[in-house]
Amino acid sequence: MYDKKHTISYVMEVSEKLQLTSDDWIRAGLETLSRSGIASVKIEAIARELKISKGSFYHYFKDRADLLEAMLFYWEAQLTREVIRQMENSGMSAKEQFQALVYSSFSHMTKLQSAILAWANQDEQIAKRVKAIEQERVQYLDRLFTEMGFHPADSAMRAEISYFTFLGWIDRSSRNPALKSTQLADAFINLITQMS
Repeated sequence: MYDKKHTISYVMEVSEKLQLTSDDWIRAGLETLSRSGIASVKIEAIARELKISKGSFYHYFKDRADLLEAMLFYWEAQLTREVIRQMENSGMSAKEQFQALVYSSFSHMTKLQSAILAWANQDEQIAKRVKAIEQERVQYLDRLFTEMGFHPADSAMRAEISYFTFLGWIDRSSRNPALKSTQLADAFINLITQMS
């Protein structure tokens, strides 16, 4: 027997799922990476999570390697370069930009950053790209400290210390989520931006 209601419902469900974009797959891949590591980023598992067939995946990506490349590119472009661009164009002072970065870094994306670093430890090509991004981040921090009035050598040192602190924060907070505190962020900002 023909069931019109069932058919309309089915068509609506299919139509909704067809609206998934490559970014939906990338974000789901990054979420899986954050939660469970690189070995868990599998097409079938992500499709189940998105409640869609694998066929949608192949509309955007050739294979898993293509998705992994897109995920890394997204991390590089959106979670580093775009953040830096927005900060530089925000109209905030160098110190305000630094504060905003610290608050954001100390409260968001620590799981993803930790997962990216773990992935880099398993793959030499990923490690090279992560190293390049880390260099861009440190250079940006260096520029901020220089704009705050620190001597270039002092700015470079403060930038490196800031990034090392960020990496340590990622490690510590992944083991102790209760550490996410604006008091610690404030203390760090005051220490590292203090003129001698």
